[in-house]
Amino acid sequence: MSQSELSAADPTRAPGWVDQKALEALLAEVNRCRSAVARLEKEAQDGATALTLLRARRAALDALESYSAALTLRGWPTPRKIVLDIQLLRTLSNRKSRFYYR
Repeated sequence: MSQSELSAADPTRAPGWVDQKALEALLAEVNRCRSAVARLEKEAQDGATALTLLRARRAALDALESYSAALTLRGWPTPRKIVLDIQLLRTLSNRKSRFYYR
């Protein structure tokens, strides 16, 4: 069976399809990374290093960008709060976009 026949028979196999479990896993990673950043920001007041905080912010940025990309593959918009968080974390971690956004 060709790729187009598979896609027609089962929409979950269409190019760009991201299943619900994958989205849930990506969102769980976003939440885990956000929690880690919040914890480290609190610890920063008590002596956590800037490098540790930077690594946590970059991990959170990676998770948010991956989740946003998965939503885009599904044809869904990225929620405004996530877009703003991505922009903030890019600024704080001094990193340019991993993906091209219009």
